[in-house]
Amino acid sequence: SKHWDCILNKQAHKGTVLSISIHPSGRAALTTGTDGKLKMWNLMNGECAFSTKMLTGNSNFKKIKILVCEIVRWSPKGTTFSVVTRDRVMVYDTETLEKRYTLRHTLGEEGTTANVKCMIYLDVNIIQ
Repeated sequence: SKHWDCILNKQAHKGTVLSISIHPSGRAALTTGTDGKLKMWNLMNGECAFSTKMLTGNSNFKKIKILVCEIVRWSPKGTTFSVVTRDRVMVYDTETLEKRYTLRHTLGEEGTTANVKCMIYLDVNIIQ
């Protein structure tokens, strides 16, 4: 056919969807939204396979806040994925969903931070 056909229409987030990334296999996707949620979608059946609020802080001191993740990207092999929030890129393991590490965007020697506007994987282990 000359045109794409819509086979499913879902409300992915309560609010605006900010970013979507398709897994290299084409079978899964990640989305982030203004509701502070990160969702993993099974593209084979159109269902949400996983959903979590992105939180930061320490619950003992009640300084927990919801992070709005502006960007989400799968690594080239799909073994990790990254989410961007303000001045940080957080890299997670796809299998365990555990955070591997956090990269912070700083300017100069004073440690001043700047917002991350975009990110890509140049290689499996190199983020720019």
